[in-house]
Amino acid sequence: MCLRNEQGSAETMNAERRNVNSEPDYSKNKFPSSSFIIHRSSFQKWSGPRKRFFLKHFIVMAFMVMAAGLWVSDVIGARAHAQEARRNPEAQKLKNPVPLDAESIEAGRMLYRRFCAACHGPNGKGDGGLALSGGTPSDLTDETWDYGSTDGEIFVAIRDGVSADMLPYKDRLDEKQMWQVVNYLRSIGPKPKEDK
Repeated sequence: MCLRNEQGSAETMNAERRNVNSEPDYSKNKFPSSSFIIHRSSFQKWSGPRKRFFLKHFIVMAFMVMAAGLWVSDVIGARAHAQEARRNPEAQKLKNPVPLDAESIEAGRMLYRRFCAACHGPNGKGDGGLALSGGTPSDLTDETWDYGSTDGEIFVAIRDGVSADMLPYKDRLDEKQMWQVVNYLRSIGPKPKEDK
């Protein structure tokens, strides 16, 4: 029986040695590899530079994630604010003097093809690709109107321009022609919303 107990103890000691030897040896590498899955027991065994390295980088990454999240929320909020800020109350009051009929739509379509299609695309989808400053031309058929969605706001955007890409057309088109372009855009885009 004594031999058995001694043998059992020897087997237990060999098993413990195998477990100790199967853990990663960090004595050769100063820091754990990034593919190492951290278990609580392993983390508790870390000491000195390994633990400080992990904690320092974990904290830095947490701050980077938080900063990126704040930046994204700020950008989204700024865009929403900019959308509201671009509304033009004076332009909203302008009424379209040109009747929305087939004749004015056709005239607007011809003017659009001549002056607008190179940037906004032949169907107003923003796929013309000739933006002057390298920006992306607006899709004139969707629900997003960056500079207002009333006829008056569209007219003012055409007349006065809105950026280095969308220059003013007041020297190229007369008022009637600009209103005809507005009518054409109404025919291909979303219908005007009643502002309260």
